[in-house]
Amino acid sequence: MNLDAPVVLAPIVSGTWQVDHLGTDKVGHLEGTASPGDPSNVVLAAHVTTAHKVYGPFAGMGRLQPGHEIIVYAGDEAFTYIVDYRRLVERSDVEVVYPTDTGRVTLITCNNWSDEQQSYQQRLVVVGHLVTSAQTPEAPSDGS
Repeated sequence: MNLDAPVVLAPIVSGTWQVDHLGTDKVGHLEGTASPGDPSNVVLAAHVTTAHKVYGPFAGMGRLQPGHEIIVYAGDEAFTYIVDYRRLVERSDVEVVYPTDTGRVTLITCNNWSDEQQSYQQRLVVVGHLVTSAQTPEAPSDGS
């Protein structure tokens, strides 16, 4: 996607993740999901378009294919994930954000606009597994 966008918290308010503040340039890290590099599911969401019909950060997400790299930064640390699959899910499908036993990134955006209902009917989900992290090496042990 060639995307370089700031990641901000998408908080839960009244039982729903708030993403309205993301606009055309931010990606939301869904509150309560893992942090990058953790052995669980990091869930990131962004708009495919905005209310003004302007492309959002995840407009190109449908082009991601198995084997593509996703690099997520947390401070100065970079975490590399490899795309495993993409799929369409219903808007109400929250299973895709559940914790996992291994490092995973899940990208979510809207899909299948309905002019009749004036809303997106599904979510596009891209899932990848953690392969590397560039972490600060630990200090050598002095043997004590």
